[in-house]
Amino acid sequence: MKGNKSSDVSEDSATYDPSLNLVKSFSHDQRPVALWSKNWIIGRWIALVFLFFFVLVVDIHCFRLLRKYNPEDTVHGLFVMGFGNLVGFGFLATQARELIEDSNTVDNLPWWCFGLTTSRSK
Repeated sequence: MKGNKSSDVSEDSATYDPSLNLVKSFSHDQRPVALWSKNWIIGRWIALVFLFFFVLVVDIHCFRLLRKYNPEDTVHGLFVMGFGNLVGFGFLATQARELIEDSNTVDNLPWWCFGLTTSRSK
């Protein structure tokens, strides 16, 4: 495709996005893959842990309010909360799996991130 330069992609190419501090590399047969920096991995890990505890705290407060103001509908409320937890924790598990895959490209992670990836020191 010599006429359309926007669709011409070399076999191995990479672009750098300075606003996100990451390099997007891709080849002809693969989707774009981001190589995350150490700070982004740490930030994503902190956000994931925060969201996990946020969901737990919201569940505790919802259960307390349900028992206080509407105790006869506890079973139905627990069913709805359980379905919400299934969706919420499923999303968090997907993000955790993606974070583990992305963290394999980063060296020198802090000691508290060692559970996410195999320790690779250079």
